[in-house]
Amino acid sequence: MRLGIDGKVALILGGSRGLGRGVAREFAAEGCKVVIAARNQAGIDKTVTEFKASGADAAGFAADITTKDGIQRLFRLAREANRAPDILIFNTAELARSRFDQASDDEYLNAYQQCVMAFAWCVQAARPHMIEKGWGRIVSFNSISAKEADPALGLVLHNVARLAGLGLSKTLANELGPHGITVNAVGIGSFEGHPDETDSGARRRYNAAAALHGRTYAEEVAHRVAKVPMRRLAKPDELGALCTFLCSDRAGFITGQTIIIDGGRTQTYV
Repeated sequence: MRLGIDGKVALILGGSRGLGRGVAREFAAEGCKVVIAARNQAGIDKTVTEFKASGADAAGFAADITTKDGIQRLFRLAREANRAPDILIFNTAELARSRFDQASDDEYLNAYQQCVMAFAWCVQAARPHMIEKGWGRIVSFNSISAKEADPALGLVLHNVARLAGLGLSKTLANELGPHGITVNAVGIGSFEGHPDETDSGARRRYNAAAALHGRTYAEEVAHRVAKVPMRRLAKPDELGALCTFLCSDRAGFITGQTIIIDGGRTQTYV
């Protein structure tokens, strides 16, 4: 299937490792000019070098993508490098794990800033170029907790902030649709870490959950897999395939949606 995004500039936040890296790899395979943003320059350099070695057009910029100043700097660098994004993949930083009786005011505010304000700042920076082109694709990484509140201990910040981010995504789809820009969210379930990443986000999340529930790492993974009808964790390239399709010409009439990728774990009807 020809997706029609060859030569498009795709900016992937958090693209130096984990799910972001897997998604960036799929966009590179589709012929996009990939721009990776993350905090760690060494991680960016390693991923960009890997992509270039496979023949991809790739670049990367170090930036704090949780702050307005960091995001504005990132988009300025991208524009100066003639890489204003046609495609934006918003991948926020991890949220703290806290129970309701433990969560601090700062944790609530930080979760809102990561899931809502950082997303808003990114779209504010990306929309002028997309509107000028009359074409744009925006996908935000969300969670299955935006569709179905996760009852697990320590996820109050996820259940609250992810839903707020979904509200912003839906609103942006309404406002940007007349300009040929689609905005969708992906509700992410449990993913396996990349085999060569010993400190991936997935591994950190599972270790944190294991400690909270008094399990070993292996027990935590088994507990998650048992809830999934497919009886396995998802692979990063499966998320990448979904994102590249949502950003394609073929998906030009899909907007304002939340597509769940969780192997059937979520039990809501809609």
